[in-house]
Amino acid sequence: MKIDFSEKMIGFDGIKIYKDSTQVTTNAGKRLFLEDGMTPVMIPSEEIATLGDICKKALLRLLLIDKDLDGEKKFEYSQLAEKVYKGGICEVSAEEIALMKGRIGIMFEPMIVGICYKVFESANTNKVKDKK
Repeated sequence: MKIDFSEKMIGFDGIKIYKDSTQVTTNAGKRLFLEDGMTPVMIPSEEIATLGDICKKALLRLLLIDKDLDGEKKFEYSQLAEKVYKGGICEVSAEEIALMKGRIGIMFEPMIVGICYKVFESANTNKVKDKK
């Protein structure tokens, strides 16, 4: 199925999901912390996350269910993450979609899950319509 991984993460109520914040570092690469010495100084992102961003996170973070994953599976996840993170329209299999949906469903809050699942489902529906 062809899916547009550049799809912006905007909820049904218009709320935008932004990319992660970035930790501030000095020119020498040293990380900066607040006065407590433990809390990193962060710059919030102003860029709206895409479906590719969300899928990349879901594929690259290790979850409790991954405790028995071998290197080959981790490599497959990494290759798929690289493919979809670039954005744009990508051809993905039903198995790859199922993998991404499952991991997104575990990792993210309902708003993000809803946005992502709708994009995946609309791609599936459009494929069915093309066959008629």
